[in-house]
Amino acid sequence: MNVHFLILPILAFALSACTLDVNMLGKLASEEASDDGLFPLGEKKYLYGQLTSMATMSDGKIVGIDNSGNGAVILLNSDFTNNKVIAEYGVTGSGPGEVNLPRHVAVDRYDNIYITDNGNYRIQKFNKNGIYQHQWGSFGSNASDPFQFSLINGIAVDSTGNVYVTTGLMSVFLEVRVFNPSGGFVRKFGQLDDGSCSSGSCPGYMQRAQGIALDSADNVYVADSRRGVVHKFDSSGLPTDVFGSLGSGLGQITYDSELELNISSDGNLYIAESTSGNKVHKWSLTGTPSPNIGTNGSALSEYTNPISIVTDATGKIIVFDAPTGSLGKILTYGANGSFLNTYRGGGSGDGQMDGVLAVAVYKDEFFVAADMGNSRLVMWDYQGQFIRNIGGPGSADGQFVFPRSVAVDSQGNIYVWDIGGSRIQKFNKFGVFQKKWDGDGQAGGKIISSNVVAIGPNDEVYVGDGFQHKIQIFDSEGVYLDEIGSGIVDGPSGIAFGKNNNIYVADLNSGAKVFDISLSTKLKLGEITSASFGNLSGVATTSTGDIYITDVVSNKVFHYSADYSSTPAYTLMNSWGGAGASKGKFNTLIGIATDVNDFIYAADAVNCRIQKFDGTGLPR
Repeated sequence: MNVHFLILPILAFALSACTLDVNMLGKLASEEASDDGLFPLGEKKYLYGQLTSMATMSDGKIVGIDNSGNGAVILLNSDFTNNKVIAEYGVTGSGPGEVNLPRHVAVDRYDNIYITDNGNYRIQKFNKNGIYQHQWGSFGSNASDPFQFSLINGIAVDSTGNVYVTTGLMSVFLEVRVFNPSGGFVRKFGQLDDGSCSSGSCPGYMQRAQGIALDSADNVYVADSRRGVVHKFDSSGLPTDVFGSLGSGLGQITYDSELELNISSDGNLYIAESTSGNKVHKWSLTGTPSPNIGTNGSALSEYTNPISIVTDATGKIIVFDAPTGSLGKILTYGANGSFLNTYRGGGSGDGQMDGVLAVAVYKDEFFVAADMGNSRLVMWDYQGQFIRNIGGPGSADGQFVFPRSVAVDSQGNIYVWDIGGSRIQKFNKFGVFQKKWDGDGQAGGKIISSNVVAIGPNDEVYVGDGFQHKIQIFDSEGVYLDEIGSGIVDGPSGIAFGKNNNIYVADLNSGAKVFDISLSTKLKLGEITSASFGNLSGVATTSTGDIYITDVVSNKVFHYSADYSSTPAYTLMNSWGGAGASKGKFNTLIGIATDVNDFIYAADAVNCRIQKFDGTGLPR
């Protein structure tokens, strides 16, 4: 496999969601502005990831499941002030209060929060302050055990605090289970529609029970996307009605689409239909359809994949749209269905970033980052004050289609590999375009596909070409000099230089390795491997010779020391990170750099920020 193809899913994932909060360079999304020793780069703003479920609190705040990494429970202001996350609950893991791929959320009258922790096959309860209370459930397929789950596909809470969960065996969601607020089993209802109900209108018989919601009288509504219907049960679980049908017309549901339900305070049933039908239904509680909410399309005011929906006390309708290959966004509508606003991440203001794939540092003077979503570079001084933006979208000199990697030489000149433009561009330290090249017509051949550009010991420009499985070397004016790594590297994703006239190359394709290659002999000196590596995205070194490696799968930084007293030996010193949006966590950890003071800077792509650490991994 060559890197030309492997890079695409990484970048598509990075585009799919963004959480800007800057410190790191920027402030934590869950923090108010304060002097906490972190870089104040950009604005405190939340660029929505994958809000697969939302619920409203009694004070109007919105609690949501952000499933863009391994998952987090977040809290937002209902007016989306500053698009800011005001709290984040749960860290990745399997312990109490930890989450793994949470999917659905519900809130009771006391603002206790219930989530379906799907990766851990359980329900977890938090109080309104996000403090873990208790949990129940485990993986299993014993139909007689209500505490065994294979998949959980919806959750709701009634007026007394009982918790309703749609679930079933393996891929068939066929029942609703009810638990008391402490997790004790109460009852279950609904049953598998084995096909004998040919009309699809047999109340209580379900083929794929998904979204669930309750009205003010505790009647239960469950969507079945394989029949295109919504089942209604009374508060005791007896089926009373079924309405809807399969199809693409008004009041019809597309077969096997994903469905989320919400019932507004004024008694309307809203259905967010994603994956297939991609529309937002408005029905009465007896199934009479009204015109759909919003329209399907690519405009900022339209949706293409509405995956969750909630209404607030005023009747405002809030829809989360997760279009494939671009940033998620929140759309709001009035109770009458009129469009109100779009809240989308991707800051384009000074110092903001809409996805960051690389960072480079020049001495103790400035930082520069590749801001992919805005097709530009962003520059700050060493204290974190915004200096300037460089470039913008386009194919002219000094513009970018998709800036992927950035490096700075000893004079402060900036070199950028632009994937979309398939070229290296050079700027001076003031952001003025100097020249461009792609290697075409030179002895070393054209650069075909790269993930990384780096500056060598004598200001040579090293370009890792994953299509040609080598690293090409140019002088600072773009003249081809040499190549290294042929027969060793496959898909270079990171380049750094050691203290022993050697080069470290992080490789995407060769079983997740960092190759150690002599610059003089071009022979492999050794390699760093680990069972903990998933997909390596970068490498950097410090003045002490320590090596820092980023992994985009685990979202971790791995710190190694190197001993060259005999055969090179590499020792893991520590690692840090993991998936998330809080301080020290990452969502698509793409790039890494070090400065003259041996601080570490990590390009946290989907969180749209650069985080700063000391050599031990302590956030700065």
